[in-house]
Amino acid sequence: MKQQKKLSVVFYYLLGAFIIMCNSCATRSTVDSSEVYLKGPVVSCGHLTIYQVSEDNKSYIQIIIDTEKIELDRENIWTIPSDNAYVTVRLRKFEEEIVSRLCNDVNVRRNKPAIALLATLGTLTLCMTEAEWINYKKGKRYKVDLKSPGMKFDDESTYGLNISQATVGWLPG
Repeated sequence: MKQQKKLSVVFYYLLGAFIIMCNSCATRSTVDSSEVYLKGPVVSCGHLTIYQVSEDNKSYIQIIIDTEKIELDRENIWTIPSDNAYVTVRLRKFEEEIVSRLCNDVNVRRNKPAIALLATLGTLTLCMTEAEWINYKKGKRYKVDLKSPGMKFDDESTYGLNISQATVGWLPG
């Protein structure tokens, strides 16, 4: 009887851990942040480079994950500043619209250089469904969800991320 009680307690602990793990990548409708996160278009390119653009198309948060150096799991959580040199998060602000210049091989001269800031504090979570993770493992294009409850940047601004189903992977061309 005592051993059965121990097994049921262990079962509930394991079940609780499983539920917490599954919920960490579950889609949430809001992300807490001291400032509203950028709400413009999401642009993605390369193996894993994603831009969350501001509504006025003059700023973006750029997430670069070097998948040539690290292998992704279905769920990935990184501490910012990055635990390694393979995850970079930047905030860039421009005086003119920039969205059409992202993921573009053509360098356009800008009147003034961008204000460039690095993320200095926070966490970044990247999740994939099982099907997308299989596509990633096969070297095909795949979709990722990126979330952060709030990252601090060099200028002390804080932005959250809530990017769903951004398509990444090498594109032919």
